[in-house]
Amino acid sequence: MRYAKSMFYVSNAKDVAEFFTAAFGLKAQVYGEGYAEVATGDTKLAFGTLEAAGNHLPGQPLAAAEADRITGVLSFVADDVDAAFQQAVTAGAETLREPADREWGQRAAFVRTPGGLVLELGNFA
Repeated sequence: MRYAKSMFYVSNAKDVAEFFTAAFGLKAQVYGEGYAEVATGDTKLAFGTLEAAGNHLPGQPLAAAEADRITGVLSFVADDVDAAFQQAVTAGAETLREPADREWGQRAAFVRTPGGLVLELGNFA
């Protein structure tokens, strides 16, 4: 068995996937506005609308990412945290925490994507 992907529910899967392409150059595969995937190496990030998710999990209580709550963080390794942060903001991300050095030796920043997902961009030294 191997890990394949993580799926997140968002209001517009196409817009979120296109953000990852614009910000970080990750290849997106868009299957309409209801479902999209972004390649991140051996695994993928998948994004689906609640309507698309309902086709997979009918009758289950589902919720999409929301701008007023943080329900999780996706961490990305960046060789240049400041440049990755600027690319994300230029592509439309909201700044949650500008790049800063942490006392344990890591440099990290936090942004919220247009679809409401929170990303940590860090060097994880």
